[in-house]
Amino acid sequence: MINFEQKIIGIGWNPPSYRQDTPCEKMLEEYYDPYPGKLVSDLPGRDCSYEIDGLSLESEFAEKETRNFTLQNAVQKVSGGSYDEIYDEKNFQDSSLVTKMITYTDRFVLIISIQKSYFQN
Repeated sequence: MINFEQKIIGIGWNPPSYRQDTPCEKMLEEYYDPYPGKLVSDLPGRDCSYEIDGLSLESEFAEKETRNFTLQNAVQKVSGGSYDEIYDEKNFQDSSLVTKMITYTDRFVLIISIQKSYFQN
């Protein structure tokens, strides 16, 4: 996860101005490292958001033991947690099925949503 964060920052994605310089690394230090038994799906993915040229990148996490996929499904549909936004519904995936397929060979799933806001003040 930290490697992913370093790479996207390296190509120009920036955390929102109200976040620290490396929000995922800080989130892992605060929420995951002190609690080794915690599931990655319990981590606050909203802390790992980035922006570039009017685009927003948001992430969520899952692993084989994840049972609640509410946030993983929602990240496909909305940005910023507001269901009132206008979005184009295309190719939504069943997060639990995708997680099951990926965790057959890999330990974790990083779910990424990149969205653009067309209406700005």
